[in-house]
Amino acid sequence: MEMSIICSNLARGCEKQYMPRQAEDFRTLADFFRSKAEPAKEAGTDRLLALIEHDLTVGYPYGNAVAGEKPDRGALRCQVWSEKVTRMLLRLHLLRASKL
Repeated sequence: MEMSIICSNLARGCEKQYMPRQAEDFRTLADFFRSKAEPAKEAGTDRLLALIEHDLTVGYPYGNAVAGEKPDRGALRCQVWSEKVTRMLLRLHLLRASKL
């Protein structure tokens, strides 16, 4: 599924750069990878929370360290926004769980 998402994002990037042929090629690839994707075997809220916690405690600190070694504004910017979105998802889940 990850490859499908990556290709879909690349297709959107190509559209913004007025590259319709390449955008269509990436959409075709995204459809192909989506058709081959299998459902997650361990799906569920508990598994999702474990993955989010792992990202926040291991993945983002590592990514920030690597991006900081050779300053790359683009990489650092992606890290910041991705981490913000992940923290928002965690907070939304915790808020929803507290209301149940």
